[in-house]
Amino acid sequence: MYLALYLAVAVSALGVVRMRHAARQVQAGLQEAHQLSQDLAAEARQLELEHATLAAPARIERLAREKLQMRSPADVVVPMGSVP
Repeated sequence: MYLALYLAVAVSALGVVRMRHAARQVQAGLQEAHQLSQDLAAEARQLELEHATLAAPARIERLAREKLQMRSPADVVVPMGSVP
């Protein structure tokens, strides 16, 4: 009789140890996922800032003038000849 109770307590204790270990593993995985989420959010903010900087209208206009030799329509004189 006592042997059955002893075995039941031992099995129960092993179950508790196993569940605690599993809970710790899940907690560690959750912390890892949370850290990854924070890292990705920081990277997303950095990329949004970089996108805003690269897409700034003044920068695009400067690059168009310098690299492509483009001018705004107000700077271009279109000769008006006689229309047939």
